[in-house]
Amino acid sequence: MDKHTRELLRFMGSFVTSEDPLHLINSLADFLKTSWGTSEALAFSFSKKMLSNGSDIHYNYRNLFNKPFSQAGLKENEVYEFLEYVKDAEIMDSKFIEMSLNGKDLMAIYCGEGEHQRFICVFTVKNRDSIPKEQIPFLVEFCLSSCEHSTRLKKLREENALVDVDDVTGLFNSRRLGKDVAEAIERYKQTGETFAILFVDIDHFKRVNDGHGHLIGTKLLSDMARVLKFVLRKTDYLYRYGGDEFVIIVRGANTENAKMVGERALKTVKEKIFGGGFENERSTKFRLSVSIGIASYPEDASSSEEVMALADQMMYQAKSEGRGKVCLAKSLFNLDRNK
Repeated sequence: MDKHTRELLRFMGSFVTSEDPLHLINSLADFLKTSWGTSEALAFSFSKKMLSNGSDIHYNYRNLFNKPFSQAGLKENEVYEFLEYVKDAEIMDSKFIEMSLNGKDLMAIYCGEGEHQRFICVFTVKNRDSIPKEQIPFLVEFCLSSCEHSTRLKKLREENALVDVDDVTGLFNSRRLGKDVAEAIERYKQTGETFAILFVDIDHFKRVNDGHGHLIGTKLLSDMARVLKFVLRKTDYLYRYGGDEFVIIVRGANTENAKMVGERALKTVKEKIFGGGFENERSTKFRLSVSIGIASYPEDASSSEEVMALADQMMYQAKSEGRGKVCLAKSLFNLDRNK
C-alpha cells in the first residue's frame, strides 16, 4: 500500500460526520494541502438557477470561508474564469475538473450537496502529475456520501425537534418537559444547581372558548405564551403543558426566587389586554388572570414526579383560594405542620 492510499484511508477513517457539510469541506481542504501538497483550497458553494427565459442556467458562487484567492496562488479574474469553465464542464457529472491557466494548474473537486446548494473545492498544484488521480473517484465518492449523511442528520434533528414542539404556541410541549426535568435533576446531582417548577393555568379559559369560539381561544393561548416568555430569563424554560396550562422551569432558583418570577408573571398578565385582531374588536378584547403553583427541587421534592405533582397541586390550591394568585408548596408543608 503506497503513501497516498494510506493517507486517504486514514482521512476517511478518522472523519466524524456532523450535520454541517462545511465541516467536511474544511477537513477536505486540510487533507488536500497536507497529504497531496496542494495550495490552500478555496471552498465554494453554488446554486443552479433557471433564468427567466426558462432555458439558460446560471450559477451563483459564494466563497464559503472568505479565504483570499491569493492563498491558492490565484488572482480574482483567474478564479472566476476557472469557475466559468467548471460550470460549462458540468462538474456534477465529471466530479473532478482540471485546467491550465496562465501557467498554473488549477483543479476542482465536487464535494456534494446540501439542502439548497452544492459544494466544490478549488486549488492549484505545482505539478499535476504529483496528484494521485486514481484515488480521486474514491475521495469524491466519500465526500458525496458524507455530505448526504450530513443532510440526513440535519433533517432528522429537525424532525425530532418538531415532535417536542406545540403547534399552537411554538413552545416545547409536555414530552420535552419530562426530558428537561430529568436533565435538571441530573444537573443538580452534578453541580448543585437547584430549580423550581411553576404550573400556570389561565383562569376561566373555558368561558372564553365556549363564549367566543376556539379561534379566539387559540389566539389567546399564543398571546399568553408571548407574555410569559417576556417575564422569563433566557436561561428559564417555558412549555405548553396542555389545554390552558403552561409550565416554567426556573433554573438556579429556590422557592423565594421562583415566587418573584410567579408574581411578576401574575402582574404582567393582569396588566395585559388580550385579543383584538378580529372583525369585532370590542367583543374580542379580554382581561385575563392566571393561577400559579410553585414547587422547588430539592427543597420541596426528591423526584421529578414529586416536584411536578406538588407544583400542579399548588396551582389548584391557588384556584381554590380565589384565582389570580401564587401558591407555594412550602406553604402547604407549613399548613400540615400547624395541624
